[in-house]
Amino acid sequence: MVAVQQNQKSLVVGKVSDHEIVITEEALMSSRKLAWALAKLFGLDEIESSLAAYWSLEVRKAQWRDVLRLPSDQKAKDFRYLEVGCGLGLFVCVGNLLGFNCVGVEPGEEEYQGSVEIAQQILQANGLPNHLIQRGRGEALKFSDNSFDVVCSFQAVEHVGNPELMLREIERVLKPGGMLFLQCSNYLYPYESHYGLILPCPMGKKMTGLCLCLYRRPSYFLAHLNFVTPTILRDWLHAAGFTPFNLSDNPNQDGPELPIEVYPSPFNFTRGVTARRALSFLRFPGIKNVCRLLGVYPQITCVAWKNV
Repeated sequence: MVAVQQNQKSLVVGKVSDHEIVITEEALMSSRKLAWALAKLFGLDEIESSLAAYWSLEVRKAQWRDVLRLPSDQKAKDFRYLEVGCGLGLFVCVGNLLGFNCVGVEPGEEEYQGSVEIAQQILQANGLPNHLIQRGRGEALKFSDNSFDVVCSFQAVEHVGNPELMLREIERVLKPGGMLFLQCSNYLYPYESHYGLILPCPMGKKMTGLCLCLYRRPSYFLAHLNFVTPTILRDWLHAAGFTPFNLSDNPNQDGPELPIEVYPSPFNFTRGVTARRALSFLRFPGIKNVCRLLGVYPQITCVAWKNV
């Protein structure tokens, strides 16, 4: 299967059941503009990694498998799902094509201006109503109390203005016994994924900013980031009323098989390849175990439940 049509006007990223997922020419052009605007903030001259992240069906397949490994198969199709910080909407699109009742919210502000419009274009192009994705902030969700069985958030809590308030809002809209599945960067790890650089993130924003100057990269984007660590996230979860919850470096469990076929992508994750290779020694078994005990790993996976 050739993923990109010869006229380059649209992109077919794969198939969910019998439905091919199409990224329209307009959405591709808009996502390129968005990626270039972000690249300037990081001092980058490439956008391929951003486009790979936006349109990776492989990533969304893995996310849905992670989310669905906990609910029973009998109940999963009856649940209501919400993604907070849904970006360009591919997770929501895939979920609905799988037969799940899934909606998303995205602020679409500042450096991410235009993301809501792109997400709604993707829904319409794939035969779904655009109201499944709404403009909104995680700190002020426009849903009633006890509305959702599962709330998901991927790489969003790092960007919100008030993370604790966002988690309180998620707890509010979850049904009693409902589940939060959240993944975010871990700033105890000496690598910053937006820049794709080895940086002293555990030492704070000031030191990280000084090192970015040595790399001759702009540092003002750091002001938009929350340097999340396992300890900080635990405090936010406690304050928001989540008990119990579990934080880990990886779910380490297989989820259900899903009827998703991923086609070859023209975009590759190239940003940070050299830095990640330099840090590969942290994955050696002995060192990895010590790092895990210290909470030093690239990504935090959080599974939390609302009290019944």
